[in-house]
Amino acid sequence: MSHWVRAVLEEAIGNDAQRPAQVMEGLKRISHIIEESDAIQFRTDDMEELANSISVCDNLTELSQLLWQAATNSGFQHFSLFVVEQGRSANFSSRMCTSYGQNWLRRHEEKSYQFVDPVFLEAKSGNDSFLFSDLSTSSPLVREFWDDREEHNVGTKGMCYASTRPNGARIAVTFSSSDSEEKFSENIRFNRSDLEAVAQLAIEGFQHCASLTNLDDNTLSAQELRFLHTLATSSHPASALTMSSPYGGNNSLQVSIRRKLNVETIFQALATASANGWFDNLPFYSDDVVTPFPKLVGWEAAEMAETDT
Repeated sequence: MSHWVRAVLEEAIGNDAQRPAQVMEGLKRISHIIEESDAIQFRTDDMEELANSISVCDNLTELSQLLWQAATNSGFQHFSLFVVEQGRSANFSSRMCTSYGQNWLRRHEEKSYQFVDPVFLEAKSGNDSFLFSDLSTSSPLVREFWDDREEHNVGTKGMCYASTRPNGARIAVTFSSSDSEEKFSENIRFNRSDLEAVAQLAIEGFQHCASLTNLDDNTLSAQELRFLHTLATSSHPASALTMSSPYGGNNSLQVSIRRKLNVETIFQALATASANGWFDNLPFYSDDVVTPFPKLVGWEAAEMAETDT
């Protein structure tokens, strides 16, 4: 976390060739020692204070405000924190915090840029930290995307930090700039390590603030889980929604499931149950059991007699 330390020392070393060899060697050694240290050093006291605030933040509005301050204090115009992949057990109340204006957000949705945006695509599986300039712009659709960003003044230069959480969710943070290439390079040179540390803390905070409480496997009744499982495996989900037997009142059952999982639709409930692996604990029903041989004549009577004894 000493990118800025190295940058400062390199600046000092490069601008003064008259220093004695021992001083130059000492500066390089200091840079190396700090670079290899596990300690987090922030370039300014303000950034360290922001990082500390983010680490104890407990709501998304405050987290957004702190990230915006981190961005602007480092010479960037915008930030965006977003869920790249929900993971096997994540259920988020919100999927993005950003300083982008509504015009760009609507444009992004209208043009389906989520499937074109090279930053988003790289964040799905790429390096933990990368610059926008590291990405390919050869595709006409990608070039159109960057041109559109420039027209909406949301910045075509920036950096992204992405992290996979223990539950499999992948979350990313970007800081973007509309500045000249020269000014952006200077900002990223001195602030990249700080922004990486802040992004990591913000992702951890977002995971805490935006994740809905994961319910125990037995929170939904076996009847409710069975209904969702039947819906999930049906070749005609719309028809399966109207089934009544053996689940009793179907409407009240759906209301109960949505209320327990705090979702708006039964299909969101289905996704939550599947992501959490709750179907793995379904009890066996008689229709699930395959016997190793067909029922023979007299088998039912013999079984009943055995049961009676």
